[in-house]
Amino acid sequence: MSGDSVMRAIRIGERVAARIVWHQLRLRVGTWSAFGVLLRVAWQKLRGAPFRELGPPRDRRDRLSRRQCGDLILLDRVVRRRADDETAMAVARAAVLAGAVPFLDAMLPDAGLDELAQLGPTIAASFFNAEGEASVEGEDFCFKVRTCRFVELLGAADARHLGPLFCEADNVYFDGKRKLITLRRTQTLAEGGNHCDFRFSRASRER
Repeated sequence: MSGDSVMRAIRIGERVAARIVWHQLRLRVGTWSAFGVLLRVAWQKLRGAPFRELGPPRDRRDRLSRRQCGDLILLDRVVRRRADDETAMAVARAAVLAGAVPFLDAMLPDAGLDELAQLGPTIAASFFNAEGEASVEGEDFCFKVRTCRFVELLGAADARHLGPLFCEADNVYFDGKRKLITLRRTQTLAEGGNHCDFRFSRASRER
């Protein structure tokens, strides 16, 4: 997948997430407070937060990973100061789930399991935050993620609690948009596992 295509997918997800965040903030904290939250997030971002202490991105993968999770971290911090933890988590969850579905839809070809397996290494390489090995096991396509830049960045920013939201977004996408393909995992890095064991199967196949 080309760099332009990846950036297009990121922007699509960001636009959808921004609309949902504005709606959620107005609903949960009111319009004026919603303006205040977004202005505070923008101000902190201009000052280099939340990754200022990490220095410049080390490569393109790091830069894109910071872009995808940085605003979420700032949003969570600001909302937690103005409301309770439950409200902050609800807003963050809505943002991640809203943005992830169109992002993944733009990143993944409209294909069945066989084509996904065939394109597996290329597709896996396009996901800039994750590094691991793609393989075919029987009729399943597997992707073992050994390092996830989201997990590393969230840990560095003291925001590990947001990690499982990205895992949940994968499940929501494949449960909804990819009904002929089932995603299974027994562990994830975000929840303390030593890797993420993605396994994609045909949904209609008996287990």
